[in-house]
Amino acid sequence: MKHRFSFSLVCAALAAALLFGLFGDGQTVNAQVGECPAIASLQPGAITNATESTLLITGTGFDGVELVVLRGYSSLAIDADRTDTKLRVTVPAGVPASPGGTNYAVEVVEPGCDTAEATLRVSSPPQPTEVLPTEFPSPTPTPMPTAYVRPVLTVQSYGASSPTLVPGTDIDFEMTLQNSGHQLASNVVVTFVAGDLIPRLTGGVRALGELPPGGTNRFFQPFTVSSGVSSTVATLQVQVSYTDPYGTSYENTFELTFPAAPRSSGAAPTATPTPTPVGQTLQLAVTDYRTSVEHLQPGSVFSLEFDIANLGTGDASNVAMVIGGGEISQVDGTPAPGGVSGGSGDFDTFAPLGRSNVQFIEAIPAGEVVTASQDLVVNVSTEPGAYPLKVTFIYSNEAGQRFKDDQVITLLVYGPPKVEASFYRDPGPLFVGQPSMLPIQITNLGRSGAVLGNLEVTSDAGEVTNGVVLIGLIEAGNYFTADATLFAEQPGPAEINVTIHYVDDFNQPQTITQTLTVQIEEAPPEIIGEPDMPIEPMPEPETFLQKVWRFVRGLLGLDSSRNTSGGNMMPGGEVFPGGNAMPVPMP
Repeated sequence: MKHRFSFSLVCAALAAALLFGLFGDGQTVNAQVGECPAIASLQPGAITNATESTLLITGTGFDGVELVVLRGYSSLAIDADRTDTKLRVTVPAGVPASPGGTNYAVEVVEPGCDTAEATLRVSSPPQPTEVLPTEFPSPTPTPMPTAYVRPVLTVQSYGASSPTLVPGTDIDFEMTLQNSGHQLASNVVVTFVAGDLIPRLTGGVRALGELPPGGTNRFFQPFTVSSGVSSTVATLQVQVSYTDPYGTSYENTFELTFPAAPRSSGAAPTATPTPTPVGQTLQLAVTDYRTSVEHLQPGSVFSLEFDIANLGTGDASNVAMVIGGGEISQVDGTPAPGGVSGGSGDFDTFAPLGRSNVQFIEAIPAGEVVTASQDLVVNVSTEPGAYPLKVTFIYSNEAGQRFKDDQVITLLVYGPPKVEASFYRDPGPLFVGQPSMLPIQITNLGRSGAVLGNLEVTSDAGEVTNGVVLIGLIEAGNYFTADATLFAEQPGPAEINVTIHYVDDFNQPQTITQTLTVQIEEAPPEIIGEPDMPIEPMPEPETFLQKVWRFVRGLLGLDSSRNTSGGNMMPGGEVFPGGNAMPVPMP
């Protein structure tokens, strides 16, 4: 009996000690197991309730966590892929939006520890405008004929857990997709193509469900960096497929790049390039360009000048400008340092002169603008029109990585008519104050017909009449003539201005002006008579008696013409009284 009693006392003492250790001090047992949870970050911090979202909680002390609560809603499912520093939980679709612009609290609960909290904003996608019912049945919805009324998924941001990828290591990759279109994107499936990065755990396929217009979805994917990465840049190909509300399928492919530290094939250590600073971008752009010749024509030799601006936040070094387009030279598929290939461009219309189409610029700091020029010639067989010219910029960032930017500018080639103004015959002497004809001729010296407008003839030497006439079509080698009249006002050399109006190949009015020269003489004196020639007197008026006398002479067969020798003398010398000669008696 005594032994049983003693044994009971011992058991009671042990139980009391155990209970005191468990409940007397709330953190004693937990302290023996591990530290309490603490949240360092919650990614993403804002989601939409249109689709299911995955949250990544980073911090410490997550080994003993069995419950994560979205305060005011419900508990959240914890993924099996968890560590002491990372937790992934799933927020179901349909969670009410954060009330009144406030945020939800995400609580990590572990018995015996204080609750760790982080804030989360939940928003709702924009609702479509309500359509009032009508008495007619609604037509079947069809896609709008514009490329903008459709879902368009783009990469808003992406990144890796390591600033530089090392072959053979594991990384966590995060990516945010955004619907930049105006319709809901459904059945969104993201496929990661194995290459420099090999997907882990998920098989490389993620189903995101739906993405409303303007909405974003941030998700994570674990990768293993391939041991075959031999370049300083690792590439990840991401394929995104989705459908619109009408069942039309779309697919986008994105090429994402990451700084990498390839393993050296030799025994000597390889210097690891410095990764590009986070948030730093590089972008070279042509902000302005101009030509030394105002109107380019077939056969024109001109200088093309560029203003190149660095619109990024980092400095661009080892800049190469390639006219006509170029590529980064590669050796066994690896970009060669400083290597630029410019021989694959298009030079059918514009060809370089004086030097090659590749020019090297020392550096372009962020926010700065530099000027570069290139001499070119227009091919003589070029037809008039607008021609694009490709310009490629190849440059390096601070980490030594090579980039390529392709841009296109447009140059206009004109084909003006080739005509010549002249006189089709010698205009002869021109006198002041007298009308003088100007025989104008317009000859087409071009290889094709020319359609011309009005011909206008003017001169500062005097007034021109009939100086405006419509020309029309002149075939190659033919000519057009026009006769204008000049009333000169002063003697001396005078210029005749011939202006031809026409419309160029871009429907803009143009003119061609040429000048002809003539000599204006003084007006000749008025001719009255020779100085040595006697001036005959004007005959006096004939009287009635003289007319009767001539009639009688005519009847007698004598000369009956009028006497114009002067005076009123009759044959025989007799004169009528009063100055008139008396008639001579006939035999």
